[in-house]
Amino acid sequence: MFRKVLILCFSIIFVFSACSKRKTEEHKGMEHSAPSAQTGTETEEKVMLTPESEQEIGVKLEKVDYRKLTKTIRTVGKIDFNEEKLVYVTPRLGGRVDKILVNYVGYQVQKDEPLVYIYSPNYLSAEQEYIEAINNLEKAQASQSSGAIESARDLVESSKRKLLLLGVKEYHIEDLEKSRQPQPLLMIHSPIAGTVTEKNIILGKYVSESDNLYTIADLSEVWMYAEVYEQDLAGIKTGELVKIISPAYPEETFEGKIIYVGSTVSGETRTVQIRCTLANKGLKLKPGMYVDVYLQIKSPKPQLAIPSSAVLMTGVRNIVFVSEGNGVYSRREVKIGEEQDGYFKVYSGLNRGEMVVTQGNFLIDSQSQLEKGMGAMPGMPGMETKEKKTPQKEKKAEEKKMEKMEGM
Repeated sequence: MFRKVLILCFSIIFVFSACSKRKTEEHKGMEHSAPSAQTGTETEEKVMLTPESEQEIGVKLEKVDYRKLTKTIRTVGKIDFNEEKLVYVTPRLGGRVDKILVNYVGYQVQKDEPLVYIYSPNYLSAEQEYIEAINNLEKAQASQSSGAIESARDLVESSKRKLLLLGVKEYHIEDLEKSRQPQPLLMIHSPIAGTVTEKNIILGKYVSESDNLYTIADLSEVWMYAEVYEQDLAGIKTGELVKIISPAYPEETFEGKIIYVGSTVSGETRTVQIRCTLANKGLKLKPGMYVDVYLQIKSPKPQLAIPSSAVLMTGVRNIVFVSEGNGVYSRREVKIGEEQDGYFKVYSGLNRGEMVVTQGNFLIDSQSQLEKGMGAMPGMPGMETKEKKTPQKEKKAEEKKMEKMEGM
């Protein structure tokens, strides 16, 4: 009889304690529950929030999904001449520099603008041949002999072609035909509009057909060379756009296009050279100038990714909070790649379709760590242990105590 009464008393005390404890938990904003097993040897710590607490913290969620990410690569480039718009001005016959019209580097020339006069006996001889051919054509036309006219006409065309090959302009040939007076000085013209970047002539100097008199560059469009690491080559293709910023103009962005990707990898730096072409508005970019280059590389296929705001970086581990519904959030470690487009590529720790916390996760983690620390100090007033016992477990514990007391 005494045994039954003792058991009944302990049961009443247990029920009252459990009810009181449950009521206290309902008024708490957050509750830390026992860890649950995760894949492998890791464990998940869970946090429970009331709807009021979720609203107060401002919890926001986003689904874990596959995305095509864009990686930004930063490298250093160097501006150079566009070789398609770079010319060497050479005489087409030898002679003496008699008069210089463009006499310094940096001069802006127009297409067909005169640069220098060269005295050349060979040019004088070619002019005389043309004048003589015209005179013979006129005599043949006066004789009205069709054979003589045809032969004279061929000679005129041949001598005219010779002058054109020497760089003589059409209007000079027309003037020569009218005046019949040969000019001893051959005028050299600029083949393009651009900037004189090199001048190699002096008044009175003798030059030959192979001498470079001037170098002229059209700087309205320039090339840029840069080096990229071999592991980034998969996303680099001709036609892709790049952004370029010069330290001289930090607030201005230039846009270029990749026109060449190198075919070899440097054995020393493990990089590949790329070449870009870009418009040079205002001629601000100078050959030889170093610039910052930004390339956008798109992933070839979608990657499992989460927003960067979902990740809490502790320095040792990367943590996210996963919503399990009904206000329950599990604290989970993930392995991620580098940030791309505001997202991290996920290697492990998450599955597609799971919901991760993207806002409020720092406050959730703070509360989680606080309650974890409180749970490590049992016996303190108002402190609960990390692992909570269910009413069924507490009842079994009381029954075991009763059995021990009866056996005494």
